[in-house]
Amino acid sequence: MYTKMLRIKCGKAGLNYLLKESAHDGSGKRNQYLTGVNMVDGVSYFKQFQYYWDKADDCHETQIRHIILSFSDRELDPKNPAHIKFAHENFTAYIAENFPNRQALVGTQIDGSEGLVHCHAMVNDCDMIDTSCFSEEQRTFGFLKRTCNKYFEERGLKRDLGRNKDVQTYTQFERIFEEKVAEYNKKKAELTEQLEAATAAQDAAKIEAINAKIGKLKEPYNYKMHLTQRIQEAKEAATDYADFVTKLEEKGVIYDDSGKHNKFQLTEDEYHRFCDKDFPKKGVCRGKTLNEELFTREALQTYFDSIQEQNEDANVMSMVDTISDEQEQEEVEDVIVEPVEETKAETWRDASYMDAILDYPDDYEGDLEDEELAAAGYADDNEDGELSDEEEEAVLQRMRAVIMQAQMTGEAILEREAEREDEDDFLPT
Repeated sequence: MYTKMLRIKCGKAGLNYLLKESAHDGSGKRNQYLTGVNMVDGVSYFKQFQYYWDKADDCHETQIRHIILSFSDRELDPKNPAHIKFAHENFTAYIAENFPNRQALVGTQIDGSEGLVHCHAMVNDCDMIDTSCFSEEQRTFGFLKRTCNKYFEERGLKRDLGRNKDVQTYTQFERIFEEKVAEYNKKKAELTEQLEAATAAQDAAKIEAINAKIGKLKEPYNYKMHLTQRIQEAKEAATDYADFVTKLEEKGVIYDDSGKHNKFQLTEDEYHRFCDKDFPKKGVCRGKTLNEELFTREALQTYFDSIQEQNEDANVMSMVDTISDEQEQEEVEDVIVEPVEETKAETWRDASYMDAILDYPDDYEGDLEDEELAAAGYADDNEDGELSDEEEEAVLQRMRAVIMQAQMTGEAILEREAEREDEDDFLPT
């Protein structure tokens, strides 16, 4: 799995990227599934996000956090509808669980250059309770990768770790090492106890046999395995070859790419984190020796070239932050979606709005016919784009139900908000 998070200042542009962008493969079908988290059916997504953007402080510049999750074809088959649905439902639930109190729009697609299953989540950076931004931890790549990997692994997904699928990750190596150390200590303690008993009984034959077993015990450390895990961790964390070299240094690996063969070696400090023996002066290993398919100079360069291709969607969105206020006004008008039937009383909707969205022509400006207005449950014919008092009250009533589902502390919030004197600052609960 590949994960990434982007910061978007122009929230409307981010929503339009997911809703109005043409399919990258020319198929005409951008989203296989589209689901709102803490959203109300039948109301413009943009207006629902804008409700909280307007409440944020002036210094709150970020409006959306764009979270991207991509699966290799060895993890999920893009030709299998059940796999696509699995990705969408679980990623939507992951967003709702790990970024609570926030609105989000989640789309799952297979329109990339490689045709892989990938998901986009446009998450409102404004908390629905206090309009606060993402926490410092939530903004980190480590939090995103750790929680997302764990969430999908717990639901049965076998992760693809790259071309060498059997290589363990950094945290797995440390866990395995700790388990082996515990097992080694347990065996040694048992033999030591037996040796003491044999010594007390003055049983020479048994003492000799137990000492022989103790001598055969091997401490649970493997230099090449240790080095391999650090290289793999640096590889997974890097965005390109130059970044890989930097990450190696951070992981305690000395890298030499100056000769015919690239070479790796653990630093002395990293080595002594797991082994008390003297530092091996001849601990240099060629990439070819460690893994010819993964760690040679050519294999690494090929790998990072493929990473650049996988980042196509992310590179497109990295330009969104540069959109000026003037360009923002020229964006496509709000997309209004007809309400869909409720499924479960959960914090996220297990339903797709994609077909309803794609039915609207590209030049749609937000005006609906009377029948469509009635079906949507409200009118949106105000020139200034604002809801009427009756429409806003209807929306707030529906949003109250959604938020109460999403918040464990809904009753306490309702009591606190009811005490506010300024009705314009009232937060629907």
